[in-house]
Amino acid sequence: MTRIYVSDKGDDNSDGLTRETAVYSWERAAKLCDGNSQVDTSEASMQRLYAEVERRRKKRAPTKADAPHVVTPHSLVQARSNAL
Repeated sequence: MTRIYVSDKGDDNSDGLTRETAVYSWERAAKLCDGNSQVDTSEASMQRLYAEVERRRKKRAPTKADAPHVVTPHSLVQARSNAL
């Protein structure tokens, strides 16, 4: 398993494979992940990474998952029948 390091002192031109060559942004870390990677954010500010993700989320078009879920009697009956 590959580990990608993210740090507030990182550089997105780095490979992210060591603490010394950590990347800065979550976006760069996501691009380096191959599906079998672990991202180490221990040296990154969670507040900064959260803000980055929120900015990206607001830029993209809304999806069904972004919409608030409304529970109606019909949806409850449907969920119950699907569970049986």
